[in-house]
Amino acid sequence: MTGRTEFDCKAAFQINLSLSYHHMNETMRSCFYDGAWERANAQPYRIFVPQGDTPAKGLHYVLKALPKLIQEHPETHLFVAGNSVIDAASTSKYPWFLRISAYGAYLRRLIFFRHLKKHVTMLGSLTAKEMREQYLKASVFVCPSSLENSPNALAEAMLLGVPCVASNTGGIPSMLQDGKEGRLFPRGDVTELATTILEIWDNPEKTDEMRKNASVRARRMHHPDVNFARLLEIYRSMVPGPMKIVHVSNFINHHQIALSNALQKHSGDFTFLQTQEMTKERVQAGWQVDESTFPSLVDYRKEPERGRQLLQESDVVIFGWNQLPRTLIDERLSSGKLSFVASERLYREGQWKAISPRGLLAKGREHFRYRKMPVYLLCAGAYVASDFHLIHCYPHKMLRWGYFPEVLPLETETVHGQEGTTDREDGCAQRADAAGDRPSPVSLLFAGRFVPLKHPEFALSAASLLKERGIPYTLTMTGDGPLRSFLEAESKKRELAPAVRFTGTLKPEEVRREMGGADLFLFPSNYLEGWGAVVNEAMGNGCTVIASSEAGAVPYLIRDHENGLVFGKGKKRAFCERVLEAANDRSLREKLSLAARTEIATKWNAEEAAKRFVLFCKKSGWETGREVEDFFHDGGPMTPAPLLRPPAFLRTLQEVNHLQW
Repeated sequence: MTGRTEFDCKAAFQINLSLSYHHMNETMRSCFYDGAWERANAQPYRIFVPQGDTPAKGLHYVLKALPKLIQEHPETHLFVAGNSVIDAASTSKYPWFLRISAYGAYLRRLIFFRHLKKHVTMLGSLTAKEMREQYLKASVFVCPSSLENSPNALAEAMLLGVPCVASNTGGIPSMLQDGKEGRLFPRGDVTELATTILEIWDNPEKTDEMRKNASVRARRMHHPDVNFARLLEIYRSMVPGPMKIVHVSNFINHHQIALSNALQKHSGDFTFLQTQEMTKERVQAGWQVDESTFPSLVDYRKEPERGRQLLQESDVVIFGWNQLPRTLIDERLSSGKLSFVASERLYREGQWKAISPRGLLAKGREHFRYRKMPVYLLCAGAYVASDFHLIHCYPHKMLRWGYFPEVLPLETETVHGQEGTTDREDGCAQRADAAGDRPSPVSLLFAGRFVPLKHPEFALSAASLLKERGIPYTLTMTGDGPLRSFLEAESKKRELAPAVRFTGTLKPEEVRREMGGADLFLFPSNYLEGWGAVVNEAMGNGCTVIASSEAGAVPYLIRDHENGLVFGKGKKRAFCERVLEAANDRSLREKLSLAARTEIATKWNAEEAAKRFVLFCKKSGWETGREVEDFFHDGGPMTPAPLLRPPAFLRTLQEVNHLQW
């Protein structure tokens, strides 16, 4: 079926979850695309209501509001189009009070007892051109209905740029944004109706701004060519073909290329919609990629119309962190077409922040309103589902997700050193040669920004413990940041040189090369770490990862003593004990290394994630009525996201509780 508003989409899916819903705006009659409302040509204090022959159209609300309007502006006059239920045909032999409808009699009483006869004119049925003339003469158009989906009269008034007031009911909020394109009043609230009409009359500058915005939106929504193209697209969508997927994000980088390529492979039609320029910090960290080598990239800043068309026409859209206008996002999410919101945590600094009324209103506008729509949440972190569950969003529609950087498959490792050997084998061989007859040192690696949330100082504490226990080791500290001078001073103070080496910032491929030669990868980040793509990379390169259970990626990727080692609650002592345990047990390291590589190569990689995502889209619950739980059961991407409890309030008092980059 086709529909136009969030209201009709929700109603349709409440009746039949298995239907195929297509968003399709209406095209208005041609005369309403010509001309524009001008204040100089409009009659002051003239109200136009397009219809009033049934109670649902709400004419009685306007009649009840008239006395207050007349009190403020005695010239106020109401003009009503459509069949008049107040007057009855005079040719009948029966008296008028028997000929008129009950609702008509009620309206007559309102007019009589409120002394409104001189202020109300019933126009009767009008042609399209006559309707257009009435719009242009009015100083305000009012749609007072008790229930509407997408009233054509409101669309016509918006196209012409007439100041609009409408009841906040049904699908009307999907057509007109309150305070930006016109005014909405609570359904049936006569006092608010009168107040909003007076605001339109008494604030001409604000009114002009709103009506112009309304006209721009209406001409986009009701553009005949666009709507015809959309109709053809709907017909074409009924014929099997490539699935059109758009991923909207801030900017393309090395963390997203592998997944984008895999989505192109499995869908047959993929676009990455970039919305902003990469930040200087990310560029300096080596994140920039050659955009010319990425044919599926579209930059919204350079091609906004193409970007808007992609959002409207694609079968599936994934919204990551982006800088798109919120109206475009809302139009897509309310269209009834399959969409996904990929998100990290809402309340990283503590779920106590959910008590903010302003924050809850914002989250309601961005998320809650789509809880019954075909919009799913991709949880890029193990504690994301808990945050959204707290505010009752996306019930039964939250899925495990994450970041999927490029990793090496188990059976086809890239050779970088001696012929027939891998990075890991090269690194081990080099350390063995350097050690001679002595035990080969355990190689530790920390890679990340030197900021408080990542706790790079934990790595130095672990190095001190290994030195104290007489265990040969090397520690490579890769990265940069505000804590670097402190860390270098601390290393010198503890006399850790030459075992500890600071490399500065390395390019992503250089970091992966360091991982290829490391035994242990240290990841002590706290609960402010949304995901941590270096964990995927380190596991994929065969490192034994020692990680904090508070970081977003860890509960999804690592099972303690199965494919890595985990410590909790940001305890430095527990972290150091895990490092010591792994350093002392080579067989444990080998077991965890193989299990880690297997986890990434068989489950948490771009190829597998894309394959599952496309399969889910083809057979999602909104097509077949099946639940999320019916698809995958192995704890990998696109499986139901569990509700894991994040660190509590007291834990947040122990850290520098704000994000740093």
